[in-house]
Amino acid sequence: MAPSERTDMEYIPETIFATDETIKRDNIGLGDEISVVGLFTNFVGTSKHFPVVRTGNIAMMPSDKVPMPGGPMEVYLAEGRSIGGLSGSPVFVRPTTRIVGLGNEQGPQAVFGMGGFRFLGLMRGHWDLPLGVQVGQAEAVNMGISIVVPARKIWEALYHPELVALRDKQDELRKAMGGKSSS
Repeated sequence: MAPSERTDMEYIPETIFATDETIKRDNIGLGDEISVVGLFTNFVGTSKHFPVVRTGNIAMMPSDKVPMPGGPMEVYLAEGRSIGGLSGSPVFVRPTTRIVGLGNEQGPQAVFGMGGFRFLGLMRGHWDLPLGVQVGQAEAVNMGISIVVPARKIWEALYHPELVALRDKQDELRKAMGGKSSS
C-alpha cells in the first residue's frame, strides 16, 4: 500500500502563505486571532490521531531578530498557549478586517470582522519559563509566549536551490521509469 493510501493529508497552498506583501495589504498584526492545529500528546487515539486546535493572538511581529538559545531568529510571538506536541504545527491567522460604514450624524462608523485565513507559519514551541516556575504550574495557567517561524522562512526552505534540484531529479527519474513511483 502506498503511503498516500494510508494517510489522510492535505498540503497548505502557497496562495495562503502570509508573505510580507499580504501581511501589509491585509493589515495582519498585533491582536489578530491565530489557530494552531496539532497533536495533543496526552491523547493521540488508538485507531487514528485526533488533532487539537488551540487559539490565541499575535503578540509581537518584530522586525529585529529575537534572541533564542541557538542564536537570534526571525520569529513572531503569539499568546497562543503552546503545549507539548504542537511544535511543527501550522499556525493560521485571521486578520481583523475594518470596513468604514455609512455611519450616522457623528460621521462614518467602522465595522470590524474576521478576514480569511492565512498560513502565518509553524509553531516552534514556547518561550522558556521564568526562573522558579515549575513546569506543572506553568501548564496549569497557560504561561509563556508561543514562538512562530514565519511562513516566508518555510517558503525559503522549500525553494532552497538544492531542494528544487533534488525534486527536479526525482521528477526526471519518475518520467524515465514510465511515470511509476519508486515505492
